[in-house]
Amino acid sequence: MDKSTEQSAATILTALKEAWERKSSLLTYCTESAFFSQLKHEHTMNDADITRGIRFLVERRMIKTVNRKDDRIRFPNLNGLDYLAAYLEIAAAKVVTDRRKHGWKQIGKFLSRIIAPIKSFQNADCQ
Repeated sequence: MDKSTEQSAATILTALKEAWERKSSLLTYCTESAFFSQLKHEHTMNDADITRGIRFLVERRMIKTVNRKDDRIRFPNLNGLDYLAAYLEIAAAKVVTDRRKHGWKQIGKFLSRIIAPIKSFQNADCQ
């Protein structure tokens, strides 16, 4: 499933942050190839999503890359962590707004179910 570039970048940043918090040593941190193959399976991301997300993060200098003998590693820097916090805050606010809209729709449906029989009863009494 294709995600938006921002969604892909946020997913990648979240996973990089979690991996960095588990193993914050440059020697033991997982390599780029191992990290992204695991990310593909866990988040059902395709190569295009990952490529767009990485390009987005690199162009905005939100991740740091270090070359090692076996492969390179990527981890979030402060810009990336700030972006992720802002993105997640906006996403959470959107979820709350969507829930409120959905809640009001449910209340409206509930009230219409209650009012409809009353109206039909009133119409029957008038005849």
